[in-house]
Amino acid sequence: MKRKVQIVVGLALGIFLLWFLFKDTDWAELWQAIVNARWEWLLLSQVPIWISFFTRVERWSYIVRAAGPARFRHLFSATQIAFLANFVLPARIGELVRPLVLSRLTNRPFTQCLAMAVLDRVADLVGLLAVLVVAAITFHPVGEIRLPASIWEDPLPAGLIRSGAWGTLIVIAGVVAVFVLLYLNTRLALRVSDTLIGAVNKRAAAYIHGMLEHFAEGLHVFRSVSDLLKTGFFSLLTWTCFLAAYQCTLKAFGVDAPWYTVFLMVGFLAVAISLPSAPGGFGLFQLAVVASFAVLGLDIPMTTALAISLIAHMINLVPIALAGIYALYIENLSFVSVTRESAHAQDEIAPES
Repeated sequence: MKRKVQIVVGLALGIFLLWFLFKDTDWAELWQAIVNARWEWLLLSQVPIWISFFTRVERWSYIVRAAGPARFRHLFSATQIAFLANFVLPARIGELVRPLVLSRLTNRPFTQCLAMAVLDRVADLVGLLAVLVVAAITFHPVGEIRLPASIWEDPLPAGLIRSGAWGTLIVIAGVVAVFVLLYLNTRLALRVSDTLIGAVNKRAAAYIHGMLEHFAEGLHVFRSVSDLLKTGFFSLLTWTCFLAAYQCTLKAFGVDAPWYTVFLMVGFLAVAISLPSAPGGFGLFQLAVVASFAVLGLDIPMTTALAISLIAHMINLVPIALAGIYALYIENLSFVSVTRESAHAQDEIAPES
């Protein structure tokens, strides 16, 4: 039932946002903006996108190999099939597809693969945190922020947007700090958690204590501090690839924007695609791109902003689809079978979460 609600809510939100953003669009003008884009820059944007596929797998390898050797091909296939599932299906089912495929290919327990996939998502926060730090430091809005009238007519207080940016940064930094402390000194981290949360609710403190113990066990899959640092490095490199790809997209449309524009844009996108949405994040992805331009006060016509949002989405979707289909082919897997098993796995673990 929870998954069905997520699917319905995500699809409804995506459809509404697409209608809301494009309801007053001049389609001929939109098409002209796309046609006039410099396609050499769009082709160049594919280079960092494809590189990110490999840096992401390399990052995960330092987690997985602690439980035994794993072939790069298997890690790559599991990751790309999961991406394909996230772009094709709602409710981000790909988060369970990745450990399921890895379990199939390596004959490891699904629960072990799931734990390693979750830990990789935590490692991903290191790169995102760096992006948000730059975005928060360089974002200095003055006065009121006006979004396009077709999105929101009333001005937004600049302080509200900036507070939201710093709030998101602090939350993510706090999560990363907790995991670092868990890795370095588990007992101290548990004592701090028990003291702070226990002062509010004893039952919640006991529940969080158990969760943190499980995560602490997972964090110690790293065989050395060197492996931990390498994971962080490849997380930073992965997010750098995203920044480079979107910078190429802005160049393709001749957007003259400050260098930090892509940092705010990627930050908005990271938050948007983490929310329940339609398959592939359609709707939320476009809203995040358009909103980032408006918040920065860039003088970009709404039609051009929408064109950029569509093309930026496509430069991600096309390589993900190609790599995902190739991974299914070389591993001789059925997409329907894999996603169906993942849905069943979600139902089985839901009562425990």
